[in-house]
Amino acid sequence: MAAQAVGLKLRLGLALVWAATLTSATACAAQEVQPQPLDKVEIAGQAAGERSVVAGKLVLGRGLLARSNVATVREVLLRDPAVSVSANGRIGLMGLPGYTEVLLDGDPPPLGLNPLSLPPAQVERIEIVRGSSADTGLGAIAGTINVVRRSQRRALPLDWSAELGAPAYNQSARVSGQTVWKDADTGRSLSLAANGLRSRTVERSALQEWAGELGGAPAWRSTSLSQGHHDNLNLSLRTGFQLDKEETLQLSTDLLSADVGNSTHTLGMPDSNLGAALVRPSESISRWRWRTSPSFSQSLDWERPTEQGGVWALRAVLTRDHSLLETSGVARWGTEPEQALTNQERNRRTHASVRLVRRGWVLGDHKLQTGLEAQHERKRQHLTTADGLEASFIDRLFSPTATARSQDLGAWLQDDWPVNEDLSLKLGLRGVNRLNRLDEGAAQSKAQLRLLAPSLSVTWMPGEEGNHALTLSLSRGYKLPPAQRLNVRPRLDPTTPCQSREACGGSRPQAPDRAGNPALQPERSWGLDLTLESNVREHSAVSLGLAVRWIDQLIGDVTRLESVLWSTEQRWVTRPVNLGRARSHAVNVGVSLVPRDWWAEVPKSLELTGALNWAGSTVSTVPGPYNRLPDQTPFSARLSAKYVAQGMPLEWRIDGLLHPSNWWQDAAGMLRHVSVKRAWSLSGTWSFSLKQQLALKASSLPGQTLRTDSYWPSDGLRTLEESRMRPEISIFWSSRQ
Repeated sequence: MAAQAVGLKLRLGLALVWAATLTSATACAAQEVQPQPLDKVEIAGQAAGERSVVAGKLVLGRGLLARSNVATVREVLLRDPAVSVSANGRIGLMGLPGYTEVLLDGDPPPLGLNPLSLPPAQVERIEIVRGSSADTGLGAIAGTINVVRRSQRRALPLDWSAELGAPAYNQSARVSGQTVWKDADTGRSLSLAANGLRSRTVERSALQEWAGELGGAPAWRSTSLSQGHHDNLNLSLRTGFQLDKEETLQLSTDLLSADVGNSTHTLGMPDSNLGAALVRPSESISRWRWRTSPSFSQSLDWERPTEQGGVWALRAVLTRDHSLLETSGVARWGTEPEQALTNQERNRRTHASVRLVRRGWVLGDHKLQTGLEAQHERKRQHLTTADGLEASFIDRLFSPTATARSQDLGAWLQDDWPVNEDLSLKLGLRGVNRLNRLDEGAAQSKAQLRLLAPSLSVTWMPGEEGNHALTLSLSRGYKLPPAQRLNVRPRLDPTTPCQSREACGGSRPQAPDRAGNPALQPERSWGLDLTLESNVREHSAVSLGLAVRWIDQLIGDVTRLESVLWSTEQRWVTRPVNLGRARSHAVNVGVSLVPRDWWAEVPKSLELTGALNWAGSTVSTVPGPYNRLPDQTPFSARLSAKYVAQGMPLEWRIDGLLHPSNWWQDAAGMLRHVSVKRAWSLSGTWSFSLKQQLALKASSLPGQTLRTDSYWPSDGLRTLEESRMRPEISIFWSSRQ
């Protein structure tokens, strides 16, 4: 291990010496050279600044966002062919939502702020990078979605939008606004953005269970009513200074408050054939709630051009947040007294990072950048478990306090090299040293990663028009488990309470205890990507993406019966484990068509977009044939059509999403079958002017019943859960200056 550390430091030192040497050479030989603009390919059918390929990144620009007529960035991405969507609605790239990193202004967002929930009016552009590279970092195995907020280049009296959703079982209200003030003489600017959300949902579901041999009436039936809430408030204040003619400084502060929770009331109806494996309360109420109030994030951004060309850029971020996660439940039996259980986790976190980058400097035909990055995080956890009003015996078995520390050091060097008019290369080298420590009193654990990763991207754009861009990329990536997943202390399910080790039994696989794994190792991967963006006609384009990932030390959650410290009987426990090696492959085909390019009789305002996504994977330690990565949808299809009525400022749009039924198998042998999911939405947008629009949208059409069938062969247990997806209606107003 010591030898590896010395080797890494030596390689990082050589990389920095190389960077310093190139800097010196540039100063001497390229005094008058200025950075050249990045190669760009505009996608057909889009005006300049809307959808383009810039330096290997797919950029959704301000123009596309301004005319999207939707409430959130997430809805914009749902319509883009380059993005894949899992069956549960998670956004990702190449069929791997769990391995796709979502950033805000190039950094992880502060707690409680989801960049995908921001309104498009507050976003300058969305950058989509498949795989990882030296400049974007190695923590994104599938790729990165970077949401960049709007700059302060000009004054903006007020941009605002509002959305209301109905009916009674899914009520929501969203209000957003932004204003920018700028002094033309001094260059000083001040902006304030505010976003508020209040949402209430109701969902009903039914569950049936069979014990032992399949067939006949179920041993257990239950119905559940779930009520959820989501309240969120975000205030962002940014101040910009023009220190001299070219040097700039920007200070930003984000204040966030969020409260998310759910309450589920379940009524059980046992059959006379109820087996011991299904012992459970006849009525239970379980709740979970997470909130942070408040959470602060401050950042400093400084840029200064150099005389030799290029820019020095410094970014420092400090985040402080307090959060509370609480799960509680009440269980009632027909003859036994009711039992209550509460798990509570309080967290105080401080995160600091600093990044220094030298970019845009030129040596001959080479466009170079180098950077250094350091991060430190400290998180203090206080976990308690209570049976009713008394402290649980769990607090005497495990330490209630844990301290997590994380350090991250990185350095990188990248060369953007236009070999000729048609071919360009991006060569990168990045070294990282990451360490997570968790101190739980008597128990201590750590996860460490040292990695020196090269990256290579080759882009070929034949012809003078630049209508086609073919990119081949090779990258190295990793995913370090958060310190909380190393925690040995269990969290008991509220519907299976324990009063002591002797009275801790009756657990079941659908309601397991949850615990961490101190021996968990980081995931590492190699990735190969091939992407094609091509303009086939004046306003039409097609895209193709192929991706392969080789992942080592794959992390997955496994639910098993275990002999545990907190019970004299075996309990069902879910914990993360390393599952060995995995290979994932994906194919993405997207189209953006204007039929008028082929048929003159078709209205010019009719536009069609669509995407087909295939994804598959295998895990070396999981039996087949359905042993793919969790949350990976084998196949999905999306279709959108937009039409602007002639002679009227009215835009009609229809969007469709299909996920066929599929099977999935975990490492413990559990099989799960999910039914077909299809959803359509219909919207109409009336433009009162270029700056004011009113939209009415009906989504989740038609309502349908979703079925999830799970089977544990080793224990002869099968469950069938049915839930209903209902239609929703929302009205959206936007006004921009």
